[in-house]
Order: sequence, then structure tokens, then C-alpha cells
Amino acid sequence: DIYALPLNATYPLISYSLVDFEVTGAELNGFVITALRVGFVTLRCQADDYYQDFSIEVLKEPVTAINFSASDFKVTEAISLNPQILPINATYPTVIYSIIGDNSTQADITDDLLTAKVPGIVTIRIKADDIQLDLVFVVKKEPVVSLNFGNSLEFKVTQNIDLEMDISPLNATYQDVSYQIVGENEIGAELNGSNLSCLRPGTVKIKANADGISCEETFTIIKEAVQSFEVISPSSFKTSEILQLQTSFYPLNATYPLPRYTLLDAGATNGTYENNQLRATLPGTIQMKAEVDDLTTYFSITVEKEAVTSIVFTSLNYFKVTQSLILTSEVYPENATYKDVEYSIITSNALESAIDN
Repeated sequence: DIYALPLNATYPLISYSLVDFEVTGAELNGFVITALRVGFVTLRCQADDYYQDFSIEVLKEPVTAINFSASDFKVTEAISLNPQILPINATYPTVIYSIIGDNSTQADITDDLLTAKVPGIVTIRIKADDIQLDLVFVVKKEPVVSLNFGNSLEFKVTQNIDLEMDISPLNATYQDVSYQIVGENEIGAELNGSNLSCLRPGTVKIKANADGISCEETFTIIKEAVQSFEVISPSSFKTSEILQLQTSFYPLNATYPLPRYTLLDAGATNGTYENNQLRATLPGTIQMKAEVDDLTTYFSITVEKEAVTSIVFTSLNYFKVTQSLILTSEVYPENATYKDVEYSIITSNALESAIDN
């Protein structure tokens, strides 16, 4: 709204131009000036050979309101923060987000997305120009829907297994699993956290719990079978001895490695087997059977005599012709197999000497 003086000037037509307008980013279109930023712009008005500069202040369009509504969300979700800034032509509509107060939910705002790792309450502040809005969000857990054992339900008694769970959904918030033995525990099962061990073959029922959801499975514990064994006792012994039978087996941690021996044929040895002790009174061969777990082997043992090493006469070395002399002697060793002594006359200068019984 500018006019030239005098009113009767020959060339009163006024032209307009902007000078010193870079700070505000002002533009002139006809008789309309617009500006992008707050500041001052200089308007030059010229009519004929006369001009005059006018300084015009560009004022901001202040933010008057921020509109956004808080909503509940899960830890597995992200909330897009897209508040409405009023008026829509506000000069400084740039929004700044911040988390205020306790951040126990481990919330984070990145690229206008609000996320949290732990269920709870989080308060955020939205600020634009001089206006701010505080919003309270409730962060909910991602609940466990189902869980199932991921292990094989059969393992050997010599093994310890770490129980594994397939949890659905995979991003459930509380995935800590607790385990307990359910019902009878005749096999000596023991839980150390998620580690399961057993003393004997059999079955055991395990219950798993996570976030209020549970499941049960019955595990079968099988023996560690003997794969091979060998009788390592001596192949022979004397009648004066007692033979302890011994066996080696593989693997060393087999469940039932206790050998079972059976005397099949003692022959002429008068052999006996009792309490893992083999005895015999006469030389010969004994046939035996050994069983370990489900394996069987047959073997023979030779019984040798305990030989006489010396004989000592213990009777008198004289007697009268009117008498009979009973011959006695000691046989060594005392546990010799054959201790029956036979006597014979080698030389004699007596008349009609004889041995009878």
C-alpha cells in the first residue's frame, strides 16, 4: 500500500524489488511478499528516478498445539510418532522427542519410532517451538503362547542332557524356562537347572514352565549296553588254590557290567563255584560259562595237582621181631593233592619181613 508524491507526478508508476532478503528467503510475486524464515527483508520502491527502501520484519507463525494420542504397545512392536502440529503453516514445526523420568522399559526413539525392551510405563515428551506434550505409554509383554521340548525323548543313563525348549513366538518377552520332576522318581533322576541326569534306566516325567505356560513330556532312559567282554582270570590253578574269576568289559561305563558265571561241567575235579570262588580237589578240566549283560562266552580252566615235594618218616626206626611196626610219615606240602603214601621194602637182612597194610 504505497503511493508516490506529488500525486500529479508525470510517471507515478511504482515498481517493487527486494534487496537484502537472503536471510529470510523472501520472494516477491507481483504485490505479494512471502518469506521462509523470520528476520528482516528490505523492499525497494521506485517511481521515475526516485526510490526508497522500506525495512519489513518477518514474524514467525507460532505453534499453538500438538495433537497425538498415546496407545499401548508390546515390546516386540514399534510406535510411529507422527504428531499433528497446529497450525499447519507454523514457522517452526520441527518436532523434538525425549524420554523423561524413569526408563525402566529401556525405551528408545530412533527415526520417529518408539520401541521398548521391558514391559512397564514410559513417558515421552513431544516438543515443537514453545509447545510441548507429555504422553504416557504402557509397554506390554509379548506372551508365550506355547512351548515344546526340543530334545530327543530317549537317552542313555550314562549321559547328561541339557533340556531345550521350542518357544512360540520366538520373540516372546519372558523365555526363562524352569523345570521340575513330576511324579515318581525311581530312577534317581536329578535336575540341575536345565541339566537332567539319571542313575538307572527307566522313565521320568519332566514339566517345563515359561511365562505361565507349561508342558510335560516323559523321557525314557536306556542302559549303556556292554559291547564286548573277556574273562581275564588265569587259565589254570592248583587244587590247593582258590581261583577268583575276573572279567574286563567295554565300555567301562556300561550300566550292567556285573558278570555271571555258571559251572557247566566239573569233570573229575570235584570242582565247585560259589561266591565268585572256584575250587577243585582233583586235577582235570572245568567247563564254565560267563554272561555280562546280554553277551555270553564259554571257557575252560585247567586244574593242576599240588605235587608232593617231600616225605618224612615219623614212625620208629626199630622194633622187635615179636612186634609189628605201624609205618607213619608226613607228606609235604600239607596241601598236596595226593597224600596217600605207599610203602615198599627195598632191602632187608631180616628173615621173612613183610609189609601188610
